[in-house]
This record gives sequence, structure tokens and C-alpha cells, in this order.
Amino acid sequence: MAGGKKLVIVESPTKMKSIQGYLGDEYEVLSSVGHIRDLAKKEDIPADKKQAYGKYSIDVENGFDAYYVVSDRKTKTVAELEGVPESAVPADAVTASASGLDPDISPAYASIQVERVATARKLPVSEVRDLVAEYTRGPDLGYLGDPTVNVVELNLALDRLGG
Repeated sequence: MAGGKKLVIVESPTKMKSIQGYLGDEYEVLSSVGHIRDLAKKEDIPADKKQAYGKYSIDVENGFDAYYVVSDRKTKTVAELEGVPESAVPADAVTASASGLDPDISPAYASIQVERVATARKLPVSEVRDLVAEYTRGPDLGYLGDPTVNVVELNLALDRLGG
């Protein structure tokens, strides 16, 4: 992201151009070119799940549970948007919700965003890295699950710093 512009990511390349026109030069509008994850096509549902998820990837007998897949193309999209190699993109970068419904992300995903966030908020990279470390929590009880970064708390701290 050049020049500390604010980043907006939309699904549609066509909408990207229109939104860029509305927002002006202080924003950089990029497109993810469709959904990062989507309902599986019938042929992509594993054999042991085909009966439950049917042809629409939805299990209507179990609370309308959906079977999602993430396209390999989308890992490439996230890598391009973040300016990192595909090998540096952790799984949650293409599966976590950006809506706030998933308030935690992996330290690896937070790490690939540090430089972009520091630039956008006009803060030193080292300060943003320190905040990521501060808001990283280890596994529950020291051994259950993986470490996570609480994005809600991290963003509040970044806001307080004036970034």
C-alpha cells in the first residue's frame, strides 16, 4: 500500500473501480476477486460428507450447517494483497471473518499485516509488532489450542495511540 493510504478490500473488480472513484486518492481500493471462501461444489464434497451436505453443501438436518472450501487461488490473492509470498499466508488469513465475528487471528496472520498497519496508521513498525505481542494469548490453560491475537483489543490499543 503506497503512501500510507487507507486500504479498502471489496469482492468485485468492477465495484473496486467505482468505489475508488467515490473515495478518492487517500484510499487504495483492491479486489479479492470474489469470495475468499465459498460453499463447496457438489464434486468437491468428500465422499463421507456427500449424504449429509447434498448437492448444495448445506446439511439441512443439522442446523443448516454449511460445508465451505477455500480456493488455492485465494491464498494467492491474500498473498498479493498483503505483499507476502504465498508460503507466508496462514490458513486463517483466508478463513477468518473480517466482520468481527472471529475476534482472534493467528500470530502468523497478524505478523504479515504489521507493516501495512504501521504504514496506514503512521506508527513505527516496532510499536505495532510490540502491540501484537502484547495482545497475543497463549493456549488456554497453557496447552489447549493455539496462540491467538485478539484483534478487537489490538485495534482499540492502536486507536488509542492515535494511529
